Amino acid sequence: MRVLRDHYGANGAHLSERISNSRRLLPRGANEAALHRLRKLANAILHLDADRDEGLRKLEGIQLEQEIVSLLFVLRALIEGVPQWHPR
Repeated sequence: MRVLRDHYGANGAHLSERISNSRRLLPRGANEAALHRLRKLANAILHLDADRDEGLRKLEGIQLEQEIVSLLFVLRALIEGVPQWHPR
């Protein structure tokens, strides 16, 4: 996620590293576990690879909708919780 790099100063070659490297700065609603859950769900959807589900539980119907809404709130918290940098 670009927001982690550009606004939280997270570095790392992969998104999983950026998430872990920024864990101390993350807002409560977008904690490390929630962002990894979002990353795994996005990977499963984007790559359409059933063998690479990374331990995600199978979601159906209303459960999938609830998970998507939950993760949208995670993204909202991440964006709204961007640290305010004060230049010297």
